Amino acid sequence: MGETGKRILSSKLTELVGEYVRRSGVADAGACHLLRHATGTHMLRNGTDIRYVQEMLGHDDLNTTQRYSHVVINDLKKVHQQTHPFANKT
Repeated sequence: MGETGKRILSSKLTELVGEYVRRSGVADAGACHLLRHATGTHMLRNGTDIRYVQEMLGHDDLNTTQRYSHVVINDLKKVHQQTHPFANKT
C-alpha cells in the first residue's frame, strides 16, 4: 500500500525498487523480483495470513501466493514438535 492507503501499481513499485537496487550497487538481474519474493516468504514464515500477503502482492489467485510459502526442514520440525501428539515435548 502506498502513502494514500491505495495499492501501488506494479509498474510504479518496480520503478521505485529498481532505483533503490541501482543505488545499492546490486547488479544482479531480477533483484526486484527477488526482493518481492523474499518479502512474501518472510511474511508467511512469520505468521502473516496468506490472504494478507496475497492482497499486498496484488495476486488475483491465491495459488500464485502459495508459491511464496516455501517450507524448509527446520520449519517442519518446529511445527511437528509443537503440534504432533506423540512428539517429545521438552
